[in-house]
Formats: sequence, structure tokens, C-alpha cells
Amino acid sequence: METGVETTPLQGPTLGQVVAYFKYQSTKRINEIRSTPGAPIWQRNYYEHIIRDEHALQRIRDYIATNPLRWALDRENPARLATDGFDRWLDAQGKIPVRRKRP
Repeated sequence: METGVETTPLQGPTLGQVVAYFKYQSTKRINEIRSTPGAPIWQRNYYEHIIRDEHALQRIRDYIATNPLRWALDRENPARLATDGFDRWLDAQGKIPVRRKRP
């Protein structure tokens, strides 16, 4: 065995790179199908959170299951009616500031 020789560990893509590639490829394909070149498909960014206990897991499962029903409260919805508990939770995590309604 040689000493003083270091090998570079194999590094794969980061999670952010995987998500960005998936969004890019799926957007391209969806826009081909719809004949809508350049139209945005995905919301910006994604949220990652370490699930530390059963309660957190259940809260996230509930959020995923009910999310489509909450579009009227979604911060990405330009016609959003109000904020809700998930917005307050995101703000407490320091993820993104609450987007205020325009006057």
C-alpha cells in the first residue's frame, strides 16, 4: 500500500442538482405536449426538513394529503385569500418570509 497518495471520493450530484434536472426535463416535456414553449410549470425552490419524530412525520403526511385542497391559502397563489398554520410553521423555521398581499 502506498502512503501519501489520496484518492478523491466519488461524488454524485447534490439533491439540488437532481431536483433542478428533474424540473428542467419535466418542464421541457410538458411544454412540448402542451405546445407552450417556455411556460413555467414548477413553483420556485423546494423545502427540505428533517423528520425527527412520529408527530413531525404525521404533520407532513397530513400536509401532503390536504395540500391540493389548500390552494386558496397557498403563498404561490396570486389570488391567495389568507395565511394558515403551514405559513406560520415555515416562517418559524426561517425558510421564507410571508409574502404580503399587495394593496
